[in-house]
Amino acid sequence: MTQNNMPEGSFLVSVIVPAYSRVPLLRECLESIRAQTWPHWECLVVDDASPWGGEIQAAVNATGDPRFKYVRRPVNGGPAAARNTGIKRSRGAFFICVDEDDRLVLHAIEKLVKEILHRNVDVVCPQAVFFEGKSGIRRAIWPSVEQMLVGMWVLPNGWIMKRELWQRLGGYDESPILLGRDDWELWIRVVAHGAKVEVLDDVLY
Repeated sequence: MTQNNMPEGSFLVSVIVPAYSRVPLLRECLESIRAQTWPHWECLVVDDASPWGGEIQAAVNATGDPRFKYVRRPVNGGPAAARNTGIKRSRGAFFICVDEDDRLVLHAIEKLVKEILHRNVDVVCPQAVFFEGKSGIRRAIWPSVEQMLVGMWVLPNGWIMKRELWQRLGGYDESPILLGRDDWELWIRVVAHGAKVEVLDDVLY
């Protein structure tokens, strides 16, 4: 038992990082996770059968933090398969997917956990900002099914989701035909299932 007499698993956040080829940026990504103000997290770095697997594992080991775990898939399956692998092996009641070339703002996990608990919703999505050659906000709005079908609109990464919703949806669809569109397909199902989603004004990703 820990904070507020809650079992650890009830507020532990699992951060899932699919990794393949961007090791220098992966190191920055992992450092942004290690520096989080919310201490109750685990991070599963899923090596998607990368030829640079040794470097990915070395980047994980270099954090010196036991909350990071290295997982290697036997075959390459793309981001959807890597995310599913990580979520299945994780322990948290909530999870956040972070791409290997992205970063979290220092207080991102703390803010997202507090909001999803306070609002009693299934998903909380922050705003995202570009870096490394791009600038400006990657604006997050909660679209209708029609907007998603017409414009392939997806919410930017950095959102937190209840594990039970992911289980109810059956996880990401790993079909090869959806490669590059797996996020879009997942959000169509999130909307269709009537999940409760809140979008924040805060830039956290």
